[in-house]
Amino acid sequence: LHDFVEILLEQRRYDEAYELLKPYGPEDITPPLRFLLAKSLAGLKKRKEALKVLREVVAKDPEFLEAWAELAFLHELEKDYVAAEAIYERLLEKGETSQELWLRLIDMNIKLNQPDKALALVQRGPTDLSFYLSASSLFLDNHFYDQAEKLLQPLVNKEEPNPEAFFHLALIAYEGRKDTPTALKHLEAIPDSNRFFPRALRFRTHLLYDLGKMEEAKKLAAKARERFPDDKTFWTLEAGVYEDLGEYDQALAIMANATRRWTQDYDLVYRTGIILDKAK
Repeated sequence: LHDFVEILLEQRRYDEAYELLKPYGPEDITPPLRFLLAKSLAGLKKRKEALKVLREVVAKDPEFLEAWAELAFLHELEKDYVAAEAIYERLLEKGETSQELWLRLIDMNIKLNQPDKALALVQRGPTDLSFYLSASSLFLDNHFYDQAEKLLQPLVNKEEPNPEAFFHLALIAYEGRKDTPTALKHLEAIPDSNRFFPRALRFRTHLLYDLGKMEEAKKLAAKARERFPDDKTFWTLEAGVYEDLGEYDQALAIMANATRRWTQDYDLVYRTGIILDKAK
């Protein structure tokens, strides 16, 4: 029964899983099956009932860590962040040390407006780079720029600085500090071999435009299109610079080449129509 219900849940057939398990009471089946009942209830958006079942499960089997994790997750969905945080702390105390758990606990503290406590958790957590970058993204997404910067700055002060940290620092400079020149400086430090380089090119073009450096914005947009000719976003980026400057002939020439290259892309056709409308 257990394996069959798991298959139903994997296929998101929550109603069928629930109907199979509904006849059994807490004393009739094992905690793992009651756990699956809770998951089926959660899948059916019956979270209050799922929470009740999960509390029964962990009361009967306090070492059932997966049930504790599901209980915390449902508390998150119900926006009961205090309860979720307490459970995640409990899981850490029980020796569960996955990166995902650390990030969930950090996220809970950020949502509870406790950024300094969240930062302290990062410093207690895993030491690998991916964890630091993921944690910094949580701070960035919630506009806690000081804490994000404290995580990222050491990554670019190394002998071999991390390129992705430069991108995140550019976001902090631009969004959090309104410091466009510093944002540009960080983006220029990202090498063309890095996966963030295309995003950095798009970002740099927009920043140059914001600074009124129109000729530099045009040149960088053209360079980006030539460097990544199979990425249509760079074609529309370059055309957009000319469009915003009122240089419609140049914008339309770029779009004409793009629509010949992607003949079935109607977003490009629509974009061309907008430019033609502006050009009267």
